Amino acid sequence: MAQLACEYDVHSNQIGRWKAELMEKLPELFSDRRKRVDKNREETEAGQ
Repeated sequence: MAQLACEYDVHSNQIGRWKAELMEKLPELFSDRRKRVDKNREETEAGQ
């Protein structure tokens, strides 16, 4: 991470946060799109 931080001029903690967020959301990126659409629809309807 230190090498990336140096190369892109960002703090290594920021890269760590980005990595953690990516690891959390990565399965969602490769899941079935219909499930994502249904989930978003449910969340939208629940918020209204």
